[in-house]
Amino acid sequence: MTYRFSVFLLLPLLLAPSIAASQAVQEPDYKPVIRDTIEQAIIPAYRLLVSKAVAQEKTIRQLCTAPDQKNLKSSRAAFADLLAAWSSVEMYRLGPSQENNRQEKLFFWPDRKGRGLRQVRKILSGKPDNALEAETLTGKSVAVQGLTALEFTLFAKGSEKELTGKEQSYRCRYALAIGGAIKQTASHILSGWQDKNGYYSLMLNAGEKNPVYKTDKEVIRDLLQKADESILTISTRKLDPMLKKNRNSANIKRAPFWRSQQTLATLSENLQAVLEFQNRSGLARLLPEDDTYQADALTFEIKQALKALQEVSDQGPLSESLTSEEGYEKLRYLDNPLKGAHLVLSEYYPETLGITMGFNSLDGD
Repeated sequence: MTYRFSVFLLLPLLLAPSIAASQAVQEPDYKPVIRDTIEQAIIPAYRLLVSKAVAQEKTIRQLCTAPDQKNLKSSRAAFADLLAAWSSVEMYRLGPSQENNRQEKLFFWPDRKGRGLRQVRKILSGKPDNALEAETLTGKSVAVQGLTALEFTLFAKGSEKELTGKEQSYRCRYALAIGGAIKQTASHILSGWQDKNGYYSLMLNAGEKNPVYKTDKEVIRDLLQKADESILTISTRKLDPMLKKNRNSANIKRAPFWRSQQTLATLSENLQAVLEFQNRSGLARLLPEDDTYQADALTFEIKQALKALQEVSDQGPLSESLTSEEGYEKLRYLDNPLKGAHLVLSEYYPETLGITMGFNSLDGD
């Protein structure tokens, strides 16, 4: 299959004169972009996450009461919806999601040494009572109360027999507690964003007395960096460890959500979230007229990546694609548009706007 040549290789030649010219242009008004990012992108995405968490909890409760194949299927389908909603907010690692380890409570990953998974297995084997209520579970390790723990309870080997074997099984009640904990944590994050006296105010009222942001540019820099980190996380932490050096050494178990077969779907949502950030925030309005093609370049690169992910998904299970030459090469190809998106977010947007990006620990990870 032939793919279009990535535009990021051409951008440096096009940018040099436009960057110099843009420096003489009056600085844009950043506040509308900041406000629209919060109100049109972040808050609606977290509202969706909370609603999907509520639906997940409901389906698991039905499964515990009537443990049959129909209700198990409904619970697993609700989990896929919950993952999609989570993947659309995962990039916003700032503000309320960083308080009280909420990000890690929702998504404890990567778990390179399997310590978190051992804790989940210990709960399922030891059956402690304090793991059966969301209120007590949220006080435990972040590894036992989030999406990776819930995936294990619903999809791990032997889970189907336990979840459909008898009413109110321990495994099902633990899954219900996890669902409640996820709903609680997501609701706290949403409340934090909706509080206009909280982080919302810090982002919109930069200044010398602001403990986080001294200028509006710093807010835009933070948002660009979170979007860029999302792109880099896909490449360096979600794809590379799974793909390894070649398809003979590829290992699907290094990918997130492989048990539920939602790896590719979550990656697609991660990418779509970056586009939603650009589009809903109106980020391109900050660019001088001659430089608005940068927004088009980001859109192009991400759509190329989304297209490749869809083509791999259409082939069948990811486990089979990893072992086929065509599937593996399509996954390897993703590195090309992801690099393009990374350059737009980390260099071209910032250079045009006169923003100095901070150190990114994921760059070159």
